[in-house]
Amino acid sequence: MTPNAVETNHHKRNGKVNGKAAALDAAAIAEIVAQLRAIEPTAVEVEAPVDAEPASQAAPAPAPTTTEAEPAPSATGETTEEQPPKAPIPHNPQREAHYVFLGKSDNMLYGLETVGEPMASLLVANRITPQRLAGVRTLVEAGYASIATRGDAMGAEATTVIALQRALGLARISYANLRQVGRTVFPDPVADYDARLNLALDQPIPGTIMLFIDKGLGILAKAKQEPQATRLAAAAFDEERIDEMIALFNALDLLYAARRQARQAAK
Repeated sequence: MTPNAVETNHHKRNGKVNGKAAALDAAAIAEIVAQLRAIEPTAVEVEAPVDAEPASQAAPAPAPTTTEAEPAPSATGETTEEQPPKAPIPHNPQREAHYVFLGKSDNMLYGLETVGEPMASLLVANRITPQRLAGVRTLVEAGYASIATRGDAMGAEATTVIALQRALGLARISYANLRQVGRTVFPDPVADYDARLNLALDQPIPGTIMLFIDKGLGILAKAKQEPQATRLAAAAFDEERIDEMIALFNALDLLYAARRQARQAAK
C-alpha cells in the first residue's frame, strides 16, 4: 500500500508530518494504456436461422442493392483514426526563469569585464570598477552553485521517498501478518480480551505514516509481553521475529525523518 499525497499537520515529539506519495507515475499509466490498447475485441459468429418453409415456396425477390458512398475525407485534411497518446512533457523541477536570469546576467557581466577603451574608462568614471564587477561575478557564481545544490537536494529527497515507500510497504505487510495470526491465536473477544486489546486487533490500522510508526512500535513492544508472547511464539511470531519487525519500524522512522530533512533542504 502506498501512502497518499495529502499531508496533515499533526505534530509530535519530533515534529512529524504525515505524508503519502502518489500511487502511479506517468510511465506506469502509459504502460497500462498500452496493454489496454493491445486487447482486441473478439468477433462473435452468429449462425444463420434455419428456413422452416417448404422448398417449393418461391423465395422473395431480392431487394435492390444500393451502393453506399464512402465517407468523404475531412475538409481540413484531418484523419478520423484514433491518434496514439502523446508522450508526457517533462518539466524542469527548478524554475526556468532562474536559469534565464543567471544566463543573461553572466552574458552582460562578461561584456562589461571585457570591454575596451574608451568604454572601460567611462565605466570606471561611473563607479563601475573592476572590483565592483568582481563582486557581481561572485554573486552570479553563488547563484549557479545554489541551483546545483538544490538539484542535489531534490535528488536526495526523491531517493529518500522511494526508500520510505519500500520500507512502509514491508512494514505494512509484516504488521498485517501479525494481526492475522493474532486473530487466529486469540479468537475469543471475551476470553482473549486483554490480548486483543494489547495487540489492537479490533482497531483499524492507522492511515498516516506517523501514527502507523508510533502505534506499531507500541504494539510490537506489547507483543513481547504476556499473555501474548507465549501463544504468538507458538504461531511463529517469537521474540526474534518481533525484534526484526521492531528494527524494520525503527528504520521506517529514520527514513521518515530523513524525508522531512531532505524536503526542507530541497525548498
